[in-house]
Amino acid sequence: MRELKNPFYTKQIECPVCGNFTNNLVLKSKVVIPSKTDTDNYVLEYQWLSSSYKKCQPSFYSLWVCATCGYADFPENFSTFLHDSTRDFLLLKNAVLQNTGSKESVLYQLLAPLKLQEEIGLTIEEAMNIHLLAIYCHDILLPNSNDCGNLGRLYLRYSWLFRDYKRLNMQTRSFAGFNDYWEYLDSLKKFWPKIPVDEKTSMRKAAFYFNQVIEENFSFEEAVKNIKEIFFAAELYLKVGEYQKALGVVDVIIGHGMESRTVIQRFIAERKKEKNLAQQEEMYLRSKMRKISDQLLLVHEKQETIFKAWADSCSDIIDEVFKTYNSCDPGVIEAKLLANDVPKDLVEFLKNNDKRFMIQDNKKNFWKFWK
Repeated sequence: MRELKNPFYTKQIECPVCGNFTNNLVLKSKVVIPSKTDTDNYVLEYQWLSSSYKKCQPSFYSLWVCATCGYADFPENFSTFLHDSTRDFLLLKNAVLQNTGSKESVLYQLLAPLKLQEEIGLTIEEAMNIHLLAIYCHDILLPNSNDCGNLGRLYLRYSWLFRDYKRLNMQTRSFAGFNDYWEYLDSLKKFWPKIPVDEKTSMRKAAFYFNQVIEENFSFEEAVKNIKEIFFAAELYLKVGEYQKALGVVDVIIGHGMESRTVIQRFIAERKKEKNLAQQEEMYLRSKMRKISDQLLLVHEKQETIFKAWADSCSDIIDEVFKTYNSCDPGVIEAKLLANDVPKDLVEFLKNNDKRFMIQDNKKNFWKFWK
């Protein structure tokens, strides 16, 4: 029987924080590619490019870690920060070094169980601890000076590990002296009270930070260039049932887009009134308006998708109200939906899109006609 090769190798990494070297396990390039992904980019299926490699879970190898101080991050940041002398990185560096020595520190508690053995590769528990180390370094030790894009990626990848645990049907086992990993995580709450211990919490944090990136650098022109990233932030909120927040992400684009279009329309009207608008300039401006309208159409379609998902999540309540108050005026049905905690924004969407509301309106108008 042919002996299978490991798809990872050991690489000695210099830590940009403490300067020590650690052997990290690195997945070999081009040995595996994603073949099927979920809407949040979580890989559902991988394709191995050679049958000679042992199959592992590639998501475990996204980060590097320093075994001396506990600093963890994406590989590209390890390289970048080696030459970083900015104030923000120096603050991060000092914060990590001040929190690495004591056995009561979070960094020590997360770092101590790591073995990083090339023979077996990373376990899911080790991968989760490395992600938690990165999150703690960037989000907790230096909360006012963080890179929102980096934090969004960290929380998102950490949330994927919870899905890996379920999808790969991982068996519970002892970890770091505890009965299982979840008992170990719970024990860390005395050191880190708000430690993320489930997929939804982590996904919400990822959505929050990706949305921060959008809000901090927002202009309609930038939004058009980065429409996929904006839809992605909305998708993350959808994943955890935060429909109002998902709508909030796309609503901002709609508001700015309509404002931009109105500004151009006014400009054209004013310049034409002054007879000071060249034909070529008008053609350019009208072309720009069409592009804005096209983008707004995409955003409205995404908005409708979110509303439909929201309606599906409340379908039991909505269906029951329509069934119970089938003979009542639309106003009564609206009131009953609100009384049953169906959000106002969703009720407004249903009034304009649910055929059952339209049927009730037709009934109402029919009886008014005969009266």
